[in-house]
Amino acid sequence: MSAVAKSWAFAPPAPAILLVNDDPLQAYAQKEAFESVYQRVVRAAGAAEAFILVDQPAFARDLALVVVSLHMPGLSGQMFVDELASRAPRVPVLVLCTNDGCKEQYASANAHFLPASASMNVMLRAASEIMQPEVLRIA
Repeated sequence: MSAVAKSWAFAPPAPAILLVNDDPLQAYAQKEAFESVYQRVVRAAGAAEAFILVDQPAFARDLALVVVSLHMPGLSGQMFVDELASRAPRVPVLVLCTNDGCKEQYASANAHFLPASASMNVMLRAASEIMQPEVLRIA
């Protein structure tokens, strides 16, 4: 079990956000923005790390949102979202799109989309709207 997953085992229930982004600069900015609103934010540098976390019951228990970039090496954003939907079907995914037609590529009903160029405020607002039912259920 990874050190990150171990720390979740004893954490009090609160909505958790998983950021999956292989760009360190973007991930840092996104994590800082989310941490200004949510207390439990974890970054995964790629799909494999994200799946390891999602497969940990202590982590998955409170997972309320996954935010994913589409430029991960080795696994496309679409394949990642499809696999994530099979492992965590109740968890919504916010996909940051780099092109206008990316919505048509996704089959997951839990996928929501924003342009990758959206401001942090727009991203936080979208996350809040997506997670609202989940936050109410956990609280």
